[in-house]
Amino acid sequence: MAIQIIPSGVTSKTALKPGEASITVKATAAGSRISELSSAYPVKIISPKSSHDRRAVLAFILSYGGGIVPGDKVSIRVQVDAGCRLGLLTQGSTKLYKSLDPKLISVQTVTATVEDGAALLMLPDPLQPFKDSVYEQRQVFCVHPKANLMLLDWISEGRRAIGEVWDLTSLKSMNEVWRQGDAAPFESPLLPAKTKARLLIRDNVILHASHPALLDSVRRHVSGMGIFGTLIIGGPLFENLCRFFLGEFAALPRIGEINWATEGDGKQQSDLDVTWSAAATRGYTIVKFGAKDVDRARRWLRKMLEREGTVTREFGSRFLMCLQDR
Repeated sequence: MAIQIIPSGVTSKTALKPGEASITVKATAAGSRISELSSAYPVKIISPKSSHDRRAVLAFILSYGGGIVPGDKVSIRVQVDAGCRLGLLTQGSTKLYKSLDPKLISVQTVTATVEDGAALLMLPDPLQPFKDSVYEQRQVFCVHPKANLMLLDWISEGRRAIGEVWDLTSLKSMNEVWRQGDAAPFESPLLPAKTKARLLIRDNVILHASHPALLDSVRRHVSGMGIFGTLIIGGPLFENLCRFFLGEFAALPRIGEINWATEGDGKQQSDLDVTWSAAATRGYTIVKFGAKDVDRARRWLRKMLEREGTVTREFGSRFLMCLQDR
């Protein structure tokens, strides 16, 4: 696959500070195209060059060294204009490196605007916190009434192969979805001043283990899971996908309904490799899931999305790269 790399740091429109990145997708007669793409160390955005399918633009968010080091401050701005489609992926798990000082925090912020008829698909690989890492992530999405959004945010246990299992010091991840055009009962410091928007979703994950007792608490509360995550889906383009997840969850056997003495024990156990739930709220569907390891979660999520078919049909199979077997 040919890679189109646009130089970092300065474009004709934007002069960036270290850690800043910006991508804008506009509509053309041929489909969606990138009108602005710029980034500055330690973050980089690249886009595969393809002339065969312009239904959607595919871009990758990268970090030098494959992860985020203590003290990094990364700020990414995303703009998807009306009628355009953008998929943002990573090329591997985002490694959160060890911090020698718990006060030295790594921070990543994503601010995205998705206009009417546009679609933003964010399917990164999971965060991978190393021992003693300290990290904060905040992602804010300002969506127009007919915009489409799919966001995957998932966190793995770390590096089990060398004995690191939820050994992080602190991890905070917050996702907000605001609807443009409504009066705003709350304000977000990441939205432009005087933006009229209403908060639809605020989803927080906070893991904190500043001493051994709290660390044991984190391990105990994940109940043996090696990964957990959140999938947020909304918009007219994803209506069938939302109904699919809600229908599949409603059809799951409840406590007392599983007959473990039947011949289908193996299949039933396989279906239970991932613990998950789905709920609808304010026009969006929120899926929460957890699994013993990343591979189980990856296979389950790929199976669900491929069975329903919207992502593959509307974007293309390459937009599910993060869910391929490794």
